[in-house]
Amino acid sequence: MKRNLLLLAMLALLAPLPVSAQVAFSDDFGDYFPGPGAPTWQWYSGGGVGGGTNPFDPALMQEIVEDGLEDPSMLGTTSQAWKVSFDATNSTDYYFWYTGGGVGSFGPEFRGAGITEEQGATDPGNWVVSLDVRAVGALGDLALVGGFEYFDPDYEVMFGVDANNDGDMEDGATTYKIGLSFYDSDGDPNGFTSNSIRLDAGIATTDVSGDIPRFNNDGQWSMSLNGGGGEYTFGDNSVTIDNLVIQFLEKPSAPGDYNEDGTVDAADYTVWRDNLGTLITLPNEGVGVTPGEVTSDDYEFWKTQFGGAPGPVVVATGVPEPGSFAVALLALAALSSTRLAGQSRLRN
Repeated sequence: MKRNLLLLAMLALLAPLPVSAQVAFSDDFGDYFPGPGAPTWQWYSGGGVGGGTNPFDPALMQEIVEDGLEDPSMLGTTSQAWKVSFDATNSTDYYFWYTGGGVGSFGPEFRGAGITEEQGATDPGNWVVSLDVRAVGALGDLALVGGFEYFDPDYEVMFGVDANNDGDMEDGATTYKIGLSFYDSDGDPNGFTSNSIRLDAGIATTDVSGDIPRFNNDGQWSMSLNGGGGEYTFGDNSVTIDNLVIQFLEKPSAPGDYNEDGTVDAADYTVWRDNLGTLITLPNEGVGVTPGEVTSDDYEFWKTQFGGAPGPVVVATGVPEPGSFAVALLALAALSSTRLAGQSRLRN
């Protein structure tokens, strides 16, 4: 027993220190000379603004303005922001504008490369992109759509796959892509809406055929923003953005969430079952339940939390006992098959 306790103490000393929050990239647009023709923010250096569709006739202008989101700690001061104006009065068809660019872990402006995989760097759910948005002329709350991508420069060497089929093993690949939506929902044409999105909030894809999406912080991140006729009027419109931030911010934990996906559900039962009898402490284990080992007490604790999520605990009824859980899963599979078959018949 003493040997086990000593081993656990040594492992605790060797474990990486947790990271609660760390800003990887930020821009409040305060370092640019105000006025029309000002460059886009440093993330987008070399990007610029363009448009498309046929015909495309809105007059586009980008500028650094001085009516950004005021810092509440500095009342009476002005804040700079980045604004794109697009007068689509003369457009006769759907139109859009776009901008994009990236930042790499190799650049001095990127401050998130020091977080390790053990600390959660490869989990996109631990990374949050934030943006303050003000939209004028939008048809609804949706102000901007776009995407986030991670490019791994060493993919082919790391995985031994010729991702772009060019005959060598020297290239990188885009291994994580996700769509983003930013809103202005405050109803005030002069006000900003603050948006925060975790980078696992949606269906991720990859450009590598046959592989799974892979996220990391040791390559290049890029982001695109788009606005246009689908979300805006055929008139004089604008979007102003301020305080672009990407930061590492660990997902809130839920007691009983043994697989750390943010929800206490059936998948956590599988983690408990597969580790029953081992000398480990399960992630998000109940405080003082069975530290250092996995027993039936961990199952009983999970059962009381089943259906819960970060925040107030939700206790669900009808939680399967270990002996009957497999039967429950088979029943769900059969129900799903029946539903799919019925949908197929309806489509035919």
